Amino acid sequence: MTNLNLDSPMVKEYESEILLNPVTLRNYENKPSIEVTTAKKLKWAKEDIGRIDLKLKNKVVLSAANTRIVSKGWMEVISCRNVFPTNPSVEFVNDRSDKFGGKICFYLENAKPNTKLQFTIRIGGYTSGGAIIRIGCSTPTQYSLSPINVNGSMNLVLGNIMNIPSNSSSNLALITLEVQFNTTNFDLWSMYDCSVEEIE
Repeated sequence: MTNLNLDSPMVKEYESEILLNPVTLRNYENKPSIEVTTAKKLKWAKEDIGRIDLKLKNKVVLSAANTRIVSKGWMEVISCRNVFPTNPSVEFVNDRSDKFGGKICFYLENAKPNTKLQFTIRIGGYTSGGAIIRIGCSTPTQYSLSPINVNGSMNLVLGNIMNIPSNSSSNLALITLEVQFNTTNFDLWSMYDCSVEEIE
């Protein structure tokens, strides 16, 4: 079971928070199977935007099997232990003295100005000493969301909606995921995929 810090806005499964940035809602799920259906993603988007007539247009799915998709995006991984393209998963192990658990950057190409993108990142693993997960978007800061404190299971679906500003000076958008362990225990986690849809 995953324990969340009560100071975190992510205590409940769907809880919005007021932020001074384009990211407005985080979706959290903890269950044995971390599959995310299209219906679930659509429900998340409808709850955030407040419209029932919206649609999700598949944009890109980045994983160890697809680290780069031409004209759509790519991912960069820092301090991973293994990459398994056939599973697919990217594996991280807590084996550093600074307890850094790894970082993944998902770069999205051809992000159209004045659009909304919903992303979901599926991760799994276990920490016996606890860890802090930070997730954010390219605007306005690298980590635009409050840290998520976990202890035990790290089988999570993390989701959010990112607004691409109308005055965007570039066609790139960035989603960042980083884990920092609390102790030097032999903990591990894996990233399965990051799926991004455009909300219409």
